[in-house]
Amino acid sequence: SNLPYERLNAEQVKEKHPAFHLYPHEIALFQKDSGFLRATRCVEANIRLAKTYGAIVQENTKVQEVYTKDNKTFVRSNSCEEEYDRVIVTAGPWMSSLFKSLDLPLVTTRQQIVYLNINDHNEYFQANGTFPVWIDSTDNLYGFPNDGQITGIKLAYHHCGEIISDLDAERAPVDESYIEEIRGYAKKRFPNLGSDVTYSQTCVYTNTPNADFIIDRVPNQSNVFLVSGCSGHGFKFTVLLGKIISMMATDDNGYQRDLSRFKINELCKAIFIQNSLISTWTVVYSIRMFSPQTSKYRFPFMLFQCTVTVLNGSAMLMMLFFEDFGLCLLLVLSLFLSKAIFIAGPTLCPNTCSFIEWLLISMGCSGFFLSINLHWWSRFEDVINRPIYTFDYVVVCECLLLFGMIVSILQMIPWSTAIKSTTQFYISLVTTFSVVFLPQAYSFLNQNPFIWLFNYIFHKSHRIYLLLFWLIVSLLSLLIVNIHLRYATANNITYEKTILRKYFHLLAIIVYTSGILFDTHLLTMCSVAFIVLLLLLECIKIKKVAPLGDIIRNAWNMYENEKDIGAIMFSHIFLIIGLSYPVWIADDNKRLAQLSGIISVGIGDSAASIVGSKIGIYKWPGTKRTLEGSLAGLITQFLFITCLWYF
Repeated sequence: SNLPYERLNAEQVKEKHPAFHLYPHEIALFQKDSGFLRATRCVEANIRLAKTYGAIVQENTKVQEVYTKDNKTFVRSNSCEEEYDRVIVTAGPWMSSLFKSLDLPLVTTRQQIVYLNINDHNEYFQANGTFPVWIDSTDNLYGFPNDGQITGIKLAYHHCGEIISDLDAERAPVDESYIEEIRGYAKKRFPNLGSDVTYSQTCVYTNTPNADFIIDRVPNQSNVFLVSGCSGHGFKFTVLLGKIISMMATDDNGYQRDLSRFKINELCKAIFIQNSLISTWTVVYSIRMFSPQTSKYRFPFMLFQCTVTVLNGSAMLMMLFFEDFGLCLLLVLSLFLSKAIFIAGPTLCPNTCSFIEWLLISMGCSGFFLSINLHWWSRFEDVINRPIYTFDYVVVCECLLLFGMIVSILQMIPWSTAIKSTTQFYISLVTTFSVVFLPQAYSFLNQNPFIWLFNYIFHKSHRIYLLLFWLIVSLLSLLIVNIHLRYATANNITYEKTILRKYFHLLAIIVYTSGILFDTHLLTMCSVAFIVLLLLLECIKIKKVAPLGDIIRNAWNMYENEKDIGAIMFSHIFLIIGLSYPVWIADDNKRLAQLSGIISVGIGDSAASIVGSKIGIYKWPGTKRTLEGSLAGLITQFLFITCLWYF
């Protein structure tokens, strides 16, 4: 927090670092003492110094096992087996295979690096302060100056590679699509760079889920010490980490810093807590699902649920109190919020959602509450002692969703009847937007959110074309539905709501598939905005706010099915969430994972519904689902995945 830095606007960056092109709304934080390490030279220097002090370096030797027997530690390689008093292991991605019994939570990813040629003004890219090490927090790219070792400028994405499991397999070359992305970024950020690739390489990163290091003694092997999880941000700490682990190995207590957060059991603690909570609540909700909900059992069961909540919350507080109290407190609060929504939801909105749907809503709101508070309170080191990084578009989505949720809650609570007139409703809407969304978004973005949105859309031309394409497809869908309804009315044909609803499934498939292929970030923002819009329309429908209340109610009635019997119609919102959730959580390079919502909900469910309603005969026991529909859904999903595989 005491690190000195300089805040530069676009003009100042152009003056001091002319290779960079910043847009007028963008800023840069410059730290004059920053730099970079030439990794190869650093490794060579360490090896040279180690040899000077008597170390024996065995190159091209693979360590196969490190084990302890009769209080003696042995290292077995492909050439020999030797006994050692102390063993320090820094095996990177091979750490998990060497210590399988520890089940280390390490993630290995394939990273790609590209060097582009310099077209002109070679002096702009020199490592003399003119071209510093940089990272773009919006696009998540970073780069180094021309270091004289490799021709060109290094550019790469930070921590976004695909997970790999076979570490000994031959590494594939850099993807052409990745190179094109790098070229596209360089074109708009570095006008003096060319598009020729002078060098490219793939490497392997090893990290822990929370990006902390592992610095610890191996359980049950007191003479073996581990250091891992350093890829992408740990090389610069090599000297310090080496000093710490060597002092641990020699029983030197000279290093007085608290290293408890880097222990193996501390790293696994959060995973243990999460799994414990999931298991406990699965049991609790299962009991609730299958137990009779009469007045005789209701109070004891609620008391049991509250007891479980308090015990789980207390356990988290006790386990994390001295390490990360702020994070722990947010976990407990999010847990209680989930419980409150699960109890209050069915009471305020009866017959709206099923048990499972309320469970998912409560957990989703709980996770959202935790996420937005993490981003807010991580600014204060006294509250949460670790930084939380995210993209600007993510916090905009969170602020927008918070606005939509608060508006919805305010309209559902009992005292919302005070808002009676149309004018009062719109005033409350504008007030909530001004109080909730604008200050939060401005605080996170450090600029007017509307200006940020304008620059975000027009920053890349394909976003304009994509939005226009979605608008045209949406208008065409509405036109087709209108023609369908007019034709059915003119010819006294009873239209099928199932078929009508599938028109919008088709629209969603087109929109989401194009968004996933061309710009998942824009699709994420638009999906959140659309969910908020649907929530607002539901509020207008419930309150019968003029002039849209009756229009929305009549329009919604054409598409509702047997599930939509409550005051609020959630089926269309669940459709968007089902399509969006894989896009929100999957990495950008996991296309199949991002398309899973489209495949299952958009394609499989639509095919199953249409075929089942048309030719379905054999029904699954206790349901209205048909065997023919289920088979149609499976077959269409399989065919779609096959087409993706080949094309």
